[in-house]
Amino acid sequence: MSAEPPLVAEPRWWTRAHTLVVGGDAESTVLSVARILAESLDPNFAWLEIIDPRRQDPDPPVNGIPLDRLFHRVLPEQLRPRPLASPRKIRTMVQPDDSPEVLVRLERFLRLPELVQQISLQAGEVGPRRLLVLGRGERLVQYYPDGSPLVREFLSTLESHGISILVSYFGPPRKDSLLFDLVLRTTGTGPTASVSVEKGDPTSALATGTRVPVRNLAQLVLTPLA
Repeated sequence: MSAEPPLVAEPRWWTRAHTLVVGGDAESTVLSVARILAESLDPNFAWLEIIDPRRQDPDPPVNGIPLDRLFHRVLPEQLRPRPLASPRKIRTMVQPDDSPEVLVRLERFLRLPELVQQISLQAGEVGPRRLLVLGRGERLVQYYPDGSPLVREFLSTLESHGISILVSYFGPPRKDSLLFDLVLRTTGTGPTASVSVEKGDPTSALATGTRVPVRNLAQLVLTPLA
């Protein structure tokens, strides 16, 4: 007798934003807000925790993320963009009458890190708008430097394959953060921590200029607009 397939909770998607970034100068607050948003958007999110290979002791786990969820600890190298595929290789993977748009889309997909390619191909198995979270995204600066065209390419390619992405970024603001649909900046730690919306979604409760205590964030984003 075969086992029952796992239940997949329906995504909530209270915002039209497909790409989100949470930044700030307090790592614990940044990660906490990223977790709250991920759970509010899609209970089936995939969280990739980027580890620092130079650390002797591992990072403490992010509070509230169960280990039996899609939770991977990955080295920055595993999320490095792949080199451009040769035209000959691309031609072997398409039909002769495929449009130029198909070729461009395939070329961009092949540049995604192999792990992200796998997640993208699996997206249809759990429904539309699968959410991928990159925890501690600041550890990818060497591969996606501030202002790099690769950031735009990474975001647009994921979106074209039905993947939404949320990046947590501990450190000073980046020039390319405005490439994201929703840009949040955290301030402070503990009970007094707050979130400011630097680029928002006017169709959701997080419009540009909104400021809210972190403790009220989950309730706010899940409250339908009047």
